[in-house]
Amino acid sequence: MTRIFFPSILRCAAGALAAILLVAACSSTEKSSENNDSSPGGGTSISSGEADLKAPENLAPGTAQVRLKVEEVISGDEDQDIWVSEIREILGYGSATPPLAAGTELNIHTATYFSNVDAAPGDFADRDELICIIRHQKVFEGTGNSNSPSWSLVTVLEQLK
Repeated sequence: MTRIFFPSILRCAAGALAAILLVAACSSTEKSSENNDSSPGGGTSISSGEADLKAPENLAPGTAQVRLKVEEVISGDEDQDIWVSEIREILGYGSATPPLAAGTELNIHTATYFSNVDAAPGDFADRDELICIIRHQKVFEGTGNSNSPSWSLVTVLEQLK
């Protein structure tokens, strides 16, 4: 009789353990979805001294979310404007994105972004700081574009004062 009783106890214990794990997993999923919202970049709030920022969770490959200061706008031919920007903080990376360092200066190509919005690159030149998503562009040797920026503006998420 003990031989039959012992495997039954193991099956019951395994079933109870599986039920507990299922309830715990569902509970943590509900809590994390309560903390998330539908903002660009998704994520949970990160409290900073000046504003509540969204921590990027699902950045596309080759992109980075950064806090930057536009130092200068260089106007080029055919709406090929470039922001000369100082990177103030890296907020997140997508996969396969080259690393950036805070304090470095980047030339950011803006034409693609500003062709789709009702604003101009110069509208942001006097802003204190911006939260942006930028994309790394591969520049191929021999294409004649070796002086073009290797980063382009995807979107402006927030203007900080």
